[in-house]
Parts: sequence; structure tokens; C-alpha cells
Amino acid sequence: QVKSIYYYIRNNYKCNGKNGIYLSKPGLKNVAKAKGGKIADINLLLTAMLRNIKVEAYPVILSTAENGISHTYYPLMSQYNYVVVKRLALGDYEQKAFTSGFNLSLSHIIF
Repeated sequence: QVKSIYYYIRNNYKCNGKNGIYLSKPGLKNVAKAKGGKIADINLLLTAMLRNIKVEAYPVILSTAENGISHTYYPLMSQYNYVVVKRLALGDYEQKAFTSGFNLSLSHIIF
């Protein structure tokens, strides 16, 4: 079921390639109706759909290389510019990220 949701979103929703950590539209229903949006919109929609089928999934914010390194001791929200989806699968963390034009899968990431 997880793979089918992932492929459904990948094949039916368009990313506009813009980074960010907040929804750009007023709610996930509008993102679903528009069939696309920012990278954060798509990844937050994936998180919600996975949670709807009782999969333990969480949005994870990070900073891309272009954005710079976030400070370890006092991280600020303004230091982050990207959202990916993390789900717990058999004790390992699996992250999925949708980007403009292609998808990126990072498996077995240790934090």
C-alpha cells in the first residue's frame, strides 16, 4: 500500500521545484485538488496519505547545500528550506523526497 501511494503521488502530482518548509496553499485539500505545488506541498501530502493508512510517517525539515548549514546548538526555522518524508520501516529509517522532475529515495539513513 505504501508503494502504491508513493507511485500515485509521483505519477499524478507535479512539483514546481520551489523549496520551502510550509504549505503554499491553504490546506492539503487544495494541494490535492490542484494536483501539484511546491516540494513541501507534495511531501506533506505524502505524509498525510501515509498516516491515513496508519503508516508511521513524519515530515523532516532540512537545509540543502545551497541554503547552507544549520547551527547545531541553536537551530532556527529560517535555516531550513526543504521537507522530506520519513517513515519507520522494520527498524530502519527510509526517506522519500519529491523534487522537480524526478524523485529521490534515500534509504537506511541514520540520524
